Amino acid sequence: MKAYLEVYGERYEIDEIWEAINGDIFIWLKGEDMEEGYSMVWVRLYGYPAGAELGANRKDYVWSEYTRILGEKGIWKVSEKNWENVNSYNHGNEGWRIVVERENEMEMG
Repeated sequence: MKAYLEVYGERYEIDEIWEAINGDIFIWLKGEDMEEGYSMVWVRLYGYPAGAELGANRKDYVWSEYTRILGEKGIWKVSEKNWENVNSYNHGNEGWRIVVERENEMEMG
C-alpha cells in the first residue's frame, strides 16, 4: 500500500499519521531532505482547520510535547488501514485529502 497527501494539487508520499485526543492531525511525509532529526509534516489543528500547513518538525519533539500536555495516551499513530478515515476531518473545502493506492487496485487498473 502507498498513501499520498494531496495538498492543492501537489502529492506527497505519507510515512506516518498521528492523531491527538484533541483532534489534531499530523501527517508525516517520506523522502524530504531535512536537517537531521527533522521531517516534513502536514499539521491540521482541530481548533483551527483553516490554518493547516506543511512545515518541518521533529517527531520526537511533537510526541514528547503532546504526551506531556495530554498524557501518555494523548497522541497515537494511526494504523495504515485507517488512513483513509482521516479524510473525514476534511470537510471538502480545506484543500487536502489522503489518497490510498493498494497493490490489488493498481494491478487491476
